[in-house]
Amino acid sequence: MQELVSTEATTLKATNNERASTKTSRLEHFWLFLFYSIIAIALISPISSSGVIPNLADYINHLAGIIQAKDALLQGQFPLRTMPLEHNGWGYPLYQFYAPTSYAVVGLIYWLITPSDPLIAFQIVILTSLVMGGFFMYRLAYWFIQSKPAAILAGVAYLCAPYYLVIINHLGSLQEIIALGMLPLVLQYTLQRYFQPQNPVILLKLSLVTYLFFTIHLPTAIYALTLFSILLFAITCKNRSRWRSLVSVFIAYAFGCLMAVWFLAPAGLFAKYFLINEVYTDTSYLSRFHPTLSNLLSPAAALTTGFKSSALMTIHPAVGLPIVSAAAICIYALFNKLSSGRKRADYWMPALLMIFFISFLLAWSPINFWRVMPNALMVATHCWRLLAQVIWIGALLFAWAVYWLFKGKLDKKHVIAGTMLIILCANPWFPVAENFKVSLADFIKSPKLLYNAHSLLINYNQYPNFVSRIESIRVDISGNLLTNTEYTVPEPLVNLALKPMITIAGKSPENMQLTAKVNGAAIATKTIKTGEFTWNIPISFAQHKTATKLEFTTKNKSVAKLPVQEFLLTGFLHEGEVMSLKQVAPSCTQQGNKKVCRIDVPVGVSAVELPALYYPQMLRITLNGKEVNYDSTIYQGKLLASIEPVAGTTNIITIEFTGMQWANKMSWLGWGLWLLLLSMCFIKRVYR
Repeated sequence: MQELVSTEATTLKATNNERASTKTSRLEHFWLFLFYSIIAIALISPISSSGVIPNLADYINHLAGIIQAKDALLQGQFPLRTMPLEHNGWGYPLYQFYAPTSYAVVGLIYWLITPSDPLIAFQIVILTSLVMGGFFMYRLAYWFIQSKPAAILAGVAYLCAPYYLVIINHLGSLQEIIALGMLPLVLQYTLQRYFQPQNPVILLKLSLVTYLFFTIHLPTAIYALTLFSILLFAITCKNRSRWRSLVSVFIAYAFGCLMAVWFLAPAGLFAKYFLINEVYTDTSYLSRFHPTLSNLLSPAAALTTGFKSSALMTIHPAVGLPIVSAAAICIYALFNKLSSGRKRADYWMPALLMIFFISFLLAWSPINFWRVMPNALMVATHCWRLLAQVIWIGALLFAWAVYWLFKGKLDKKHVIAGTMLIILCANPWFPVAENFKVSLADFIKSPKLLYNAHSLLINYNQYPNFVSRIESIRVDISGNLLTNTEYTVPEPLVNLALKPMITIAGKSPENMQLTAKVNGAAIATKTIKTGEFTWNIPISFAQHKTATKLEFTTKNKSVAKLPVQEFLLTGFLHEGEVMSLKQVAPSCTQQGNKKVCRIDVPVGVSAVELPALYYPQMLRITLNGKEVNYDSTIYQGKLLASIEPVAGTTNIITIEFTGMQWANKMSWLGWGLWLLLLSMCFIKRVYR
């Protein structure tokens, strides 16, 4: 009887201890969330003015994406694929090829929580991402060093890294901010999978966050998972009994990729045909704003001195004094065979230093080795974006260095003093943000992309095999005619013209005389008076069969912008051969996520242009209830989808952007397997 009482007392005591531990843990988590929330609020304060749009190129573009994401959700799009308002509502597939989950989350918050102010939704997500990044970096660093004060400071060092401040306050790069907030969580689940390869719950967690990682910001995900893999490979080489663990991590990554293949397949297989592909294949572009060693190691912000663009940053990020100092301390300790006294941290530190230098070299890249790198690694756009990888590794090294410096004797005073010092080191990268000239209310009415609005259009100049026919080619897509500037028109396309003609219509701010030249030879001259004007210039096909250069010169030879509504090369089709978009568009309406057109097609019409951008294998078009094949027509510089109609009768046409059907099916298979495994885990837990 006494033994029974003793056993019950012991059990009760253990239960009470467990409850007390859980209560303490929850309280600690509450204070940590509050701590990182205060820091996050301070970090976004330069861009958090109510109702005022910061004059940051990425911020403005992402705000347009958020507003249109809400409209796409209201249409019933899931997952998000196209922007309803961009390119005259023709279905610009920004979300299909770029960060669909990011826009879906913020668009949902804008729709359901902050319906009158997308800026608040934007700032809520940035703030949440920062808190999540700091908290999970703390947990990751605590696993690594087993010291709460050192881990807390590692989270602060991560959030206050100059690169993080640059993408928040100088760029407003929504997707990258969210991705950096997720990165420590992804690494944490990766390590859990590595050490518990048989646990199906961890498989589910890692595959899910891998899916989110890829669909939130592809460049960050590719580089982070690559470096995670190198880190684990280095550790596995030291402990060869872990090869199965390494394979189990790759299986989880592959599972996440399978779930995301609806997004990854088009992005990987089709992106090479886009106008923006020139950026991803030009290795010299990666070196634009190339950070020098002095920039990267500088304790103060440095401005660019060469090429500048409003769409790109003009301030160089640096590694940051806390991380640079931590790396130097770790190198010193490694070469002198010094120990922190924490077995796990000492075991992992050399491998962390190795990938720190790999990522640093990728960011610095004094040698253009990108020419021999896999194409998948060209998504960085600018080599300084690799600093995103430097900072998470640096934060872990910072935890090791702080613990070693103070011989593990850290307390609250060290956390307070260390936090203040880290923020002081980050101070040079805090900007005084300018305001965008357009009011929020006006921007909501017309939320268009201000730059890179054409980047996801098919480059038919480089890939003319996509072109079935041509109605008109827009010579300049900027809405201006630049005088005394040569325009190159693709020769193969010009040679398809039956009666080539240049059509210009616009509004001149002053009187001027323009001379039209083709390949340097003057073909027409016109005196343009102030106000609206129209100018049609026939081109002799026989004489200018190989014409590729157009120029409009003035007497003073200076470059000037002449605003134009039309600047087209026409004369490619027989009259009445094609029903143009101008004829078709008034008969089309948006019904949910589909466009429905009811058109009376005259006899003799062989093609109908549709209000949808052309993307092969990604549109589902029906004619009178039956799915039909479609081809393309160049209309004012864009490839539009077109079909062969039933002439002489009414045609009912539906258009839906679906993405690649085979990739969608593969994703559904992945999600089905994920849900099946989740159900099995739940049933096993219930009946255990």
